[in-house]
Amino acid sequence: MNYSNRFYSLKQNTTLNQLPYADGAPFNAFRRDYECDCLPDTRVELLNEITTWGDTSDGPCVFWLNGMAGTGKSTISRTVAHHFADQRRLGASFFFSRGQGDLGHAEKFFTTIASQMAHALPTLKRHICEAIAEDHRIGTQGLSEQWKKLIFRPLSKLENTLSQRLPIILVIDALDECEREDRKDDTQVILRLLAEAKDLPTIKLRIFLTSRPEVSIYHSFSAMSRLTHQDCILHHISRDVIDHDILIFI
Repeated sequence: MNYSNRFYSLKQNTTLNQLPYADGAPFNAFRRDYECDCLPDTRVELLNEITTWGDTSDGPCVFWLNGMAGTGKSTISRTVAHHFADQRRLGASFFFSRGQGDLGHAEKFFTTIASQMAHALPTLKRHICEAIAEDHRIGTQGLSEQWKKLIFRPLSKLENTLSQRLPIILVIDALDECEREDRKDDTQVILRLLAEAKDLPTIKLRIFLTSRPEVSIYHSFSAMSRLTHQDCILHHISRDVIDHDILIFI
């Protein structure tokens, strides 16, 4: 890298550092160092279903895995994130966690996603940095503005090159743990905005999302077209599959 390219890269990183960032949000954050993936040979059918969805360019843009507490949603999310990260197709991940500061609300959600995507996708980095340079206040604006300026528009500017023909994946875990007394509708806004990924002109964006089956989230998905999302109810998986996984664990 010559001096001018090195200087430009440093300038871009300085620009990205202006975005508010939720520490601990990614699947591989330090605070998650001892959290496990799925054991080998467990959740096989479900993981195959998810990876097949993630590899399909003409399918629904959102995969919603919903299940009751303790059914293993976060473990599956980490496994999915690892899989697509190994393929260099993970754009970003955000693991919500109730009561854990910035991980328990949506204020830094899209800015954190945008920052991760800029580092994961070099061709996208320039467009995100240009958006920040055009409006230094973007990190303090509403969710709709952040999504539009930091994610949707930059992605719309990418060309569909050979290396980007497979979809880019976002992993969002425990959306139901995004809550704040004065902003109870944030999850509905997030889902409405993410559904717009289907309208990206060239690049395919796929969002893998988990939550408990809470009423507000269920209603948000009910309002979406069935062509926009694919659902899986974790606690409805057959008993034979569960018994197999328990046997592997033992």
